[in-house]
Amino acid sequence: DDMPYLYPSHRDDTFRVNTREPDYEAVPLYAYANASACILGPGDGLFVPAGSPHQVTNLSPSVAISMNYVDASNLHRAIAVTSVEGLVDANQEWIHSQLTAQMEARKGKEAEAEEGKDLAWGAFKRRGS
Repeated sequence: DDMPYLYPSHRDDTFRVNTREPDYEAVPLYAYANASACILGPGDGLFVPAGSPHQVTNLSPSVAISMNYVDASNLHRAIAVTSVEGLVDANQEWIHSQLTAQMEARKGKEAEAEEGKDLAWGAFKRRGS
């Protein structure tokens, strides 16, 4: 995990490193961070997983569409973030309640699916004992 090398802020989702012109005296650990780069063309898309630090530089005039969404890959993180933000923001509190309800419903469905799984013959026989 390279996150510590980016000198994250403890107040928000920003970093102290200017990746275009890093000051290695001020942020010496940045020298150990790994980076990836790509160039997207017209019609291309890029998925950036939740919580992944990233920077975008447009090489020419561009129109971009960005979406943040919650799915199984980041549900736990969204619940954690909204539980804190919900302390000071009623909208975040409502979102937290909705996400928590989704998590509980998901757990219920997973439990039902687990019960209904096909069992190997030996496990089936033991289950009936």
